[in-house]
Amino acid sequence: MNRSDIMRISALFEIALGSASLIAARFWIGTTNIVGRHVSHGDTTEAFALTYAFILLQIAIGIIGVMNAEKGRMSTVIFGILAFIPQIAHFFHIKGSIILVLMNLAAFAVPVLYTFTAYKLFKGDNKTIAFSKK
Repeated sequence: MNRSDIMRISALFEIALGSASLIAARFWIGTTNIVGRHVSHGDTTEAFALTYAFILLQIAIGIIGVMNAEKGRMSTVIFGILAFIPQIAHFFHIKGSIILVLMNLAAFAVPVLYTFTAYKLFKGDNKTIAFSKK
């Protein structure tokens, strides 16, 4: 398995996480316990618009990663860095248990893998790193 394969896998994980977030956000719109009573309707609308923007960014980053998995492009590295934005925004809005914190820390692995692999491909390093046939 070379770095192009790992790039493809991490990009597919970005798409999967974005799609799951899109489905979850769609279900949250119909619930009444999303926000407290102290939050205005305008703030809630802005929060959902920002959430959808981050989700669509995450899906677009995944699609770009799949398209550029064979090529080392600087744009893929930049989008890899942008992949941290939705994850960081989500991480700082965690309220609740330590389990949610740990799950979100584990979710940082996908943007890290995406960005690292995109950088290595940009530098021209597409060597086989795992599961090599001898």
